[in-house]
Amino acid sequence: MTDSDRPGSKNIKQRRHGSAVVEFAVVLPVISMLLLGAIELGRGMMAYHALNEAANAAARTYSVRESTQAQANAMVTAAMANAGFSDVDYTVTFDPPTKSEINVPLEPVTVTVSLKFNDVAYITPDYIDGATLVGRCVMPADIASNYGARVKPYDLVDDDNPDDGIERDDDREVVNVAVDTLTTETPNPDGTRTKTTTLTTTTTYDDGSVETSVETIEEIVGKSDDDDDDD
Repeated sequence: MTDSDRPGSKNIKQRRHGSAVVEFAVVLPVISMLLLGAIELGRGMMAYHALNEAANAAARTYSVRESTQAQANAMVTAAMANAGFSDVDYTVTFDPPTKSEINVPLEPVTVTVSLKFNDVAYITPDYIDGATLVGRCVMPADIASNYGARVKPYDLVDDDNPDDGIERDDDREVVNVAVDTLTTETPNPDGTRTKTTTLTTTTTYDDGSVETSVETIEEIVGKSDDDDDDD
């Protein structure tokens, strides 16, 4: 064994260094592909999430009776801009395609927002070239009330009847409803009794205002127990 082949010699160190360089050159492309793939996957997931958020916001708007398709499109624009995709070309599809076709309560209303993956990817691999990302949301049609409208559950909605239970000009939200009941009985000359029930409803709204309504119900009931005892 020569001195140059002894462990720790200069030649041995040089050969080991050369081997490390070759190994790194072989592994570097693999590591680079994994790193770029992770970046592209994250970019795609971010775009997919933004599409679903935009579709959800638009569907909630489009499903309401008196909203417009332009308002729904504006929600998509705002959602995509907030996600950082304002400069990306995307397509918005409505089903039903027009507001006039939404005329059945709770029918499904679908909004779909899609874009080409090439438009958001930094580096598009050949095997997903031309792929499309799609966000979709389905909402039940809410044609019974408008934004902020409150519908009384015991009334029917009728557009031809102004007193149909919808307070269209009041966008307050109900915070609490309290009902107090007071019942009294008054004897009548014929031996019957008049039973009077007074219902006092107090409604509190989110703006601090309070409204009170009083309803009185009277009914005639049989003879009182005292009259029966006298007989």
